[in-house]
Amino acid sequence: MEERISFKLDGLVLAGILHKPDDLKAGEQRGAFLVLHGFGSNKDEASSPKAAGLLSGFGYVTLRFDMRGCGDSEGDRGKVIYDDQIQDTLAALEFMAGLAEVEPGRIAAVGASYGAAVAVHAASQDKRLAAVIASGGWGNGDRTFHALHPTEESWSRFSKLLEDGRQCRDGKGESRLVHRYDIVPIPEPLRNNLGPSSIMEFHLETALSMYEANPEDVVAGVAPTPLLILHNAQDTVIADGESISLYGKAGQPTDLHIFSKGDHFMFADDDGQVAHVIHDWLGQHFPLRASEMTDDPRLNRLLNAPILPLIGRMSVPNIGVMVATTLVIVADAWFVGHLGTVALAALAIVYPVQALMQMMSAGAMGGGVSSAVARSLGSGQRERADAILVHAVIIAIVMSAVYVVGAAIFARPLFALLGGRDGVLDGAVTYAQIAFGAAALMWLSNTFASAIRGTGNMFFPAAVLTVISIFQVPLSGALTLGWGPFPALGIA
Repeated sequence: MEERISFKLDGLVLAGILHKPDDLKAGEQRGAFLVLHGFGSNKDEASSPKAAGLLSGFGYVTLRFDMRGCGDSEGDRGKVIYDDQIQDTLAALEFMAGLAEVEPGRIAAVGASYGAAVAVHAASQDKRLAAVIASGGWGNGDRTFHALHPTEESWSRFSKLLEDGRQCRDGKGESRLVHRYDIVPIPEPLRNNLGPSSIMEFHLETALSMYEANPEDVVAGVAPTPLLILHNAQDTVIADGESISLYGKAGQPTDLHIFSKGDHFMFADDDGQVAHVIHDWLGQHFPLRASEMTDDPRLNRLLNAPILPLIGRMSVPNIGVMVATTLVIVADAWFVGHLGTVALAALAIVYPVQALMQMMSAGAMGGGVSSAVARSLGSGQRERADAILVHAVIIAIVMSAVYVVGAAIFARPLFALLGGRDGVLDGAVTYAQIAFGAAALMWLSNTFASAIRGTGNMFFPAAVLTVISIFQVPLSGALTLGWGPFPALGIA
């Protein structure tokens, strides 16, 4: 449901459209979003309606509004000043905070291009903004406008605009209107994203205020408010390097996503990949309701810790397991080697199929289980994670049955095909039927270990598997070679 609204600031009436999700119940409160439009645009053109529709579709209360002098808002048309738009955003924040449908303290901002820069600045000034999504913005004004005016001639013209703007701001000269493409050139194919209500001429001071805007100087002050930075690698207006630079100076938690397709008007492109990234990020950092936020310290570390140190800490237990597993394989081969070449050859023929089962259960299947569980828990979907585990266990049981039946029926012809003959073939078949007869143990243990890893707990499954490996080596030697009171069972 859409509702036209207005609010006041500095004696001006600013206009907006409030989106309320269709499933919003009477008396219910949810998180909300302010949608900030781009340079000289308005709430009804280019990216704003698409962004508002996307977020409203996710269930958020959403307000897209016109900055002063733009669209249906009052103000000097064409005098678009960066600092004024920051104040307009904070006034919209104040308006949204007073709505009964909005959960207290849970208002975020999403901005595109110019609006992205404004959103970052606003969040650095007012901690009431609970999350920020910045799409296709810039980090440094001087660097950005040098890129927009790359030739000596074009930069000379733009520099003249800046100097004239300074004179006007200091009261030493008169303002005049400048065409928007003399400030921000836009390639011809993208100009259809500017509707008939977009402002085409601006006061000199507008160019100066944009040039002097450096969000990367203040982005560190946004933290600990979650920040999602989006950019298209093929952006022909503002280079993706601006978002990369902004990310490099941001605090945590901050995420950066560079997409391989699309151009400057990201939200106008209806890119499903962009929507998917935003949806998952919101589930982690700004869910619909505060009650959906996680208070699990480990999960919070996974969501908010710096990436490289986190990966390093999480990989150490797995490396330990890999070392232990390798030592078990070497030890088994050494024990069987004492039985003679026939036994060793029988073991060697079976090993590729054993390795296949290990890779399927721990690698392919296990990696999928870890990823699915982690994504579900990270987005606050505990029930989905539970369902994933149930389905994973069912798949593990079915796959272990496939190996049991396969060993019973196809072991002899398969190992004969691999070159097994006489005693080697008989030993391989006997060993395979015993090893794969217990396939369920490997499938289920690897499935449960992978699910636990998906919760972020890498140590527990690694510790269990390492302890098993420590006991397996002497036990394998004792039962293979008959140490002490243990019977010498050979490879069977």
